[in-house]
Amino acid sequence: MKCHHTAFKKDCCKHDCVKWLHVQGYNPQTGTPVDEFKCADAWVPLLLIDISRQTSSVGAAVESERNIIDKNMQAAISLAANQAKQLHHTQVES
Repeated sequence: MKCHHTAFKKDCCKHDCVKWLHVQGYNPQTGTPVDEFKCADAWVPLLLIDISRQTSSVGAAVESERNIIDKNMQAAISLAANQAKQLHHTQVES
């Protein structure tokens, strides 16, 4: 097989090429284990899918954390407002 890295002038040199990578993990589309060597350019589509999936997961986690922080901030503001009212009433009665 001719290598696109050499403009298809030479055969793929596989293990001697800087673009020959060993990838271990799971296929993001099927969930099946992956443990193989391929050209880096051949891995790009699979890795882009995985990055996209992970980015979506991070986005959902950030949104969830934001909602928790917002809820806690609202509770803290409400508590501070109630304490301020109580302090004001105490000072007015004195």
